[in-house]
Amino acid sequence: MTETTPQRRPTDHAHVDDRQDRDRTPDATYPIAVFEDGQEYVATQDDATLEARGFSPAEAIANFARAVDAKNNGEQVVCDE
Repeated sequence: MTETTPQRRPTDHAHVDDRQDRDRTPDATYPIAVFEDGQEYVATQDDATLEARGFSPAEAIANFARAVDAKNNGEQVVCDE
């Protein structure tokens, strides 16, 4: 039995920038390092004062993103200046 894939409407992701508008230079990347610490995973970045923990790499990265958002009072962290 084959399942049908739901069709996406153009407005489903209207809040996301078009790919061609994004900066694709290597300097525009901000890699997050994740390492294992006992039974937890820790996510951080080079030269960052923040780190976040989780019980999976994905949870640690999500917690790190929330920590960055909270530290910046919800303001856009990376801007086009």
